Amino acid sequence: MGQIFNRLKNITKSYLSDTEDAEKVINSDEEDLKRIIEELNSEKKQQSEQKAESRPQTDTEMTEGWALGMLGLESGATIDQIKTAYKQRIKEYHPDRVETLGDEIKELAKKKTRDINSAYNFLKKTKGF
Repeated sequence: MGQIFNRLKNITKSYLSDTEDAEKVINSDEEDLKRIIEELNSEKKQQSEQKAESRPQTDTEMTEGWALGMLGLESGATIDQIKTAYKQRIKEYHPDRVETLGDEIKELAKKKTRDINSAYNFLKKTKGF
């Protein structure tokens, strides 16, 4: 994994003219990518261990608690909080963000994005916005 980050770091440095600015961008992005990869890997492990928390198969099986949990919110969240959380989560897990990484991570990101979109659409229906 470290080799991938080093390659990304070198590529970024070559595109940015000021190395001090490049280091700031690289370090912040590197930490974000590491955190996302760790979350995706831990999610995969949790999914294999706990089938009960897997994505509902149909809209009728979805619950507000599951949808809010996918967005990292607690019950009683406002519409503005839901919209903000959706934008943040989709930005974190969008497959384009991990495009250069392995196929397994890309697939996990696609699934997570699909779940986030499903949760958001469910909340839009139930909350009426």
